[in-house]
Amino acid sequence: MLTYILKRTKLKTKFIIILFLLNFFNLVAFSQNLSGYHDGKAMGAGSSYNVTVSVTKIERNSALNSGGWEIKLVSVSPDSKGYFFEYNGKSRYYSYAELGNVCNPQKFEEVIVVVSYQCNNSGTKVLPFRNIGAIQKVIVRQDANKECNIKLSSVSVKINAFEKLNIEKKIKELNGTSTTKPNNNSNTNQSQNSNSNKSSSNSKTVTIENSKSNSINSQDAFNDKKQQVINNLKKQDEDFFNATEERNKKIERDGNLMLTSYYTAQAYTNSKEELQNLSKLNGSYESLEELNQAFQIQYNAISNQSLIVSDNSKAAFQSNADYYFRDADESGKALKDLAVGVNSLIADAKAEREAREAKEKLKAERERIEKEIKEKKWEATLKMRMHLLKSFPEGGLPLSSHKLNTNTVYCFAYALDSNGIQNEKATSFVSNVFPINKLNDDTWPYKNAVSQEIKKNCAKCNQKMNIVGYYTDETKAIEMQKAFIDFATKSNINIQLFTFLGKKRSSNSSKSNADTDFWETKNKEKQKQNTAKKHKTDFWND
Repeated sequence: MLTYILKRTKLKTKFIIILFLLNFFNLVAFSQNLSGYHDGKAMGAGSSYNVTVSVTKIERNSALNSGGWEIKLVSVSPDSKGYFFEYNGKSRYYSYAELGNVCNPQKFEEVIVVVSYQCNNSGTKVLPFRNIGAIQKVIVRQDANKECNIKLSSVSVKINAFEKLNIEKKIKELNGTSTTKPNNNSNTNQSQNSNSNKSSSNSKTVTIENSKSNSINSQDAFNDKKQQVINNLKKQDEDFFNATEERNKKIERDGNLMLTSYYTAQAYTNSKEELQNLSKLNGSYESLEELNQAFQIQYNAISNQSLIVSDNSKAAFQSNADYYFRDADESGKALKDLAVGVNSLIADAKAEREAREAKEKLKAERERIEKEIKEKKWEATLKMRMHLLKSFPEGGLPLSSHKLNTNTVYCFAYALDSNGIQNEKATSFVSNVFPINKLNDDTWPYKNAVSQEIKKNCAKCNQKMNIVGYYTDETKAIEMQKAFIDFATKSNINIQLFTFLGKKRSSNSSKSNADTDFWETKNKEKQKQNTAKKHKTDFWND
């Protein structure tokens, strides 16, 4: 008996664990109560019960394409009719007061609930409950936007077989007949009876012995019948236990298959999402080097991820096939193996196609971001080049009115203008730092004349020639020339250097005229007057 209780407890614990695990699949949406009646009279013997269960709809699982209901045993209430039983051709209800302690209608062994449902297909489900509050689940295949219905078909309540035997034994005792005494009212019969006593004394002894023999035989028959009933009840109980254990194993197997199907479907969904994420460049990239590095990493990862998607797709299909063909025969298993093989080919082809699409999407994403980076870089380059022109504007040469305490100033020149910086591969010709000397008449040469002479030394200078300076300190001029070259290089301007030596001042008069002619100046009075007027109005001698 103890072993039996332990086995039942172990099975009950497993059953509760399975129900708990199945709750991972679903979320409760709404519930309703359904009631059924177990008629003891209709069953041939037993008490009558009102049984109530709650039916809670389980939200549809899109991954498994399934839904269902959660059935919970709420109450099992016996009515007041009593225990119905038929004895010696007479049937009636025996009240619980008559039966006494041998009958406790509140105590039941199992409640069997039968529900019928209609969804993608129709069917019935037999649900056993061992105690109040126990929960069973009905899982069915359910398409999207499909309305499913369930109803309570019947209920039956079973009591323990030994208790049933005791109840029926008590009823038989209640229906037992009492022994009657002989009637002695007639005196006339007394003498007659006295006379007959002697004649029947011999037969009385035989009757007593026969009665004792019949009593012994009856007791043996009763004991044999009792033992037979006990053996039958034990066998029924063992059959019931074996059937329950087999049913629990099937429930556990189905639950494990469903869990496997759920997790493999979830893994397949997650791997596909990861493949989609790899087709996107979500980072913030400041340079093309960073962009190309991220692109190459994700491009290589797509091939590996497509293999994972293919494997998860095959595993999800395999687990679904194992669940839906779990009770199939040999032909059904052969059909399952064929479907799994075909799906394997389809999964590989589909994963390859998705990988190819992901790579194409990743390439398009890189081209888009690369274009944005180049546009931003070009805008920044133009701003730097404009700033270069503003930082090194065109200067000029000193005037006689400046009263400089030196006969030599220093400049450098570069060929670049606002049109030239618009070219992506812009080039600027930059001269060395060169000296500018006073003329023999203590005047400074014209800037235009100097500019034209510089261009003669730079045949490819097609842009505007800008003279930067003047500087009275040669070192300062050299620093500014180097700063210009550094700034222009950072602005992606190609620098080409050229040399201009300038012109030293001549000491003899024979060369004076030659110097004047070199700077394109004439010793005409009218030109000197015009030059003097110009010096007063134009600082840069333009």
